[in-house]
Amino acid sequence: MENTAWQVVVEALAAEGVEYVFGMPGYPKLLYDALYDSSTIEAVHAREQSGGTVWSGAFEELRRLADELHIPVLTTASGRGSIDERHPLALGSTGLYFTRVGRETFLDADLLLILGSRNDHFETGAWKYRPEGARIVQIDIDAAAFGRNWIPDIGVVADVRAALTDILALARPSSQQHVRRASEIAETKRAYVREVEHECPRGYERVKTKGVPAKYRQVFGPEALLEALLLNENGSQDLWSYYSPYFRTPVNGCVPPGAQTCMGAGVAGAVGAKLARPEETVVCISGDGAFRMYMRELTTAAQYRLGITYLVLNNKALGWIKYHQRRNNGRYIASEFSVQPDFAAVAEASGCVGLRVGKPHELQPALERAREANAADVPAVLDIVVDDETAPGFNA
Repeated sequence: MENTAWQVVVEALAAEGVEYVFGMPGYPKLLYDALYDSSTIEAVHAREQSGGTVWSGAFEELRRLADELHIPVLTTASGRGSIDERHPLALGSTGLYFTRVGRETFLDADLLLILGSRNDHFETGAWKYRPEGARIVQIDIDAAAFGRNWIPDIGVVADVRAALTDILALARPSSQQHVRRASEIAETKRAYVREVEHECPRGYERVKTKGVPAKYRQVFGPEALLEALLLNENGSQDLWSYYSPYFRTPVNGCVPPGAQTCMGAGVAGAVGAKLARPEETVVCISGDGAFRMYMRELTTAAQYRLGITYLVLNNKALGWIKYHQRRNNGRYIASEFSVQPDFAAVAEASGCVGLRVGKPHELQPALERAREANAADVPAVLDIVVDDETAPGFNA
């Protein structure tokens, strides 16, 4: 019989010492022992990668993994919503999307459990964020994913939810070492959240991008955000919505654009998201470049009476491109807009509420008006003129 593609992959990587277990009897114990050998493993870290946990629907299993085994969790952009980001051990996202606490905890790990992973460029920070000496346990339903970027020590071809269910069935009380470390991480996160909450409302002359998600949370309220649905976009300013705790998403509360793909996907996708989940608060956080590409869908949102809020972070530029041009001797070519549509006027002409925010004190009343419009099933667009603030991932 001719070898299948996965057999070829397995045989090739087996030669490099990779152990593969294909759902056979005994694999959960082997995997659990690898995760939980307290004599050798001090810092275990679980990473949801490339949306595998979301596709598997393993939300409860991932929460239990964090709770019962005291394992901190980070997600990729595509995996946001795998765990409620208010969870004490949910430390945000990886790679380009690291915040300080998440990066420090990740790099301190000596074992990584990677769920549904490709370990690609953005999720690993161009492959530079790998804890030194850490072992890797990788679970993926696609055998071709193993060794694509990082070669695991143990690879398990399985559905993420099924594999985590098997691991949890073997759970035993955590060692005091794991409990203590989890408690320390949770306290470090609480301190960092307090730091961010203090940082965002500081008085600035111009609107700071990082303060927009925080003000949105404040105005729309914690109860509304329990069922909120965030549509991410692709760009430099909207990157701030990827960084938890600047914006924190609940379980299944994020629709990412495939970790930086088609600009405008979130703008158009918000329409579909609100149609699919009409009872939920839907917000799209977009840069001006991405918004220009699909703002024609505002008429669709108005026609179907979809209470969506669009927060357009307007720095009059294609910020990601401009960032790289800045690093290349500051020669800007076709990345800045001296002529820009009036997004608020376009919104009004499209049957939506349109508001322009030019100063920090104008942001809260504009958000309050957007909330009122959404309650009446009317879309709202806030054209927010922001300082050209570099996101953390570009400074790492």
